[in-house]
Amino acid sequence: MRTSSRAGRWAGFLPDPSHGEGANGRTEDRQLRAARADKTYDKRLLRFTAPDLLIVDDLGLRPLDGDEPIDLYEVIRQRYERGAMVITSNRALEEWHPLFLDALLASAAMDRLLHHAHVVVMQGHSYRNPPESRRKSA
Repeated sequence: MRTSSRAGRWAGFLPDPSHGEGANGRTEDRQLRAARADKTYDKRLLRFTAPDLLIVDDLGLRPLDGDEPIDLYEVIRQRYERGAMVITSNRALEEWHPLFLDALLASAAMDRLLHHAHVVVMQGHSYRNPPESRRKSA
């Protein structure tokens, strides 16, 4: 997780685990798994629950597996009404439920996420891959 500070406010950035290896959510998931084993899970979880703003990028790019759904729920639960979250995804909200692999867990997580949420749905062509007509004019 990357963090930054501006005017005393902290923000954390957690890319979705599906982006592969490196400094991303996959590494963070491994660290959370290891933290379960060495009994430092609560301390490690603070990295995600303590910042004023947590950004989760590309949620659902790949299915969550193992303890990932539980870890995501725990972050959501502990941040609920305590800290802001920005979540980006290429999936519709209706497609987020199956990511949790458990209907009850999904319902509880989505209730907390959507309670005070401002949902912004963007439609159109990808910024990184514009339509052919726009590529020729650029």
